This record gives sequence, C-alpha cells and structure tokens, in this order.
Amino acid sequence: MSRSARDELELGDLAGATLGIVGLGRIGRRAIRGREDVTAEEAMTPGPSTIRPSARLREIVERMQRQNLTNLPVTTSDGQLVGLLTRRDAEQALAAVNES
Repeated sequence: MSRSARDELELGDLAGATLGIVGLGRIGRRAIRGREDVTAEEAMTPGPSTIRPSARLREIVERMQRQNLTNLPVTTSDGQLVGLLTRRDAEQALAAVNES
C-alpha cells in the first residue's frame, strides 16, 4: 500500500510553526511493540524538510525523487504551515505542465 499525505500528520506549536511530521506507520509499529501510550513527540520526525510556496515544481519533484520523499510541507520563511504537497500531486502537475 502506498503512503499518501493522509498517512501523515503535521505537528506544530501554538504559533503555527511546523515542528515535525508523524507517519501513521511509525505510530502503528510502536503500538505493536507494546507502547500504546506513545506520544506524538516520540513518534514524529522532528524538523521535517520543507519547501517555500515559491519553489519551482521541477526542483521539488527532483528533490522528492532523490530523497525518496512522499510529501513535503509547504511553509513560510517563519515556519508557518501553508499546505502539504504530495509527490503524486507534484509529479502529475509537472507532467501536465510538460504536456502543454
């Protein structure tokens, strides 16, 4: 089963800055190991790789492929979450641009 943006949760602080990403697979693996009380902070990947809204689509797709990323949080320069770009959406958008 492929992973998607629905398989991950973005965690932030009260000011809205991105702190980390929790993959639901990681939570499940820890629960299976007998730790159903695992916290989001323990399960998350801290300091996730992010992109800015002005990033070029071709560069984003190349980066996602090179780093085997399924998605990238889109944030402002001060860390405010704007959205989440999935690799599938980025690749489809790039293909559509290349077709036109």
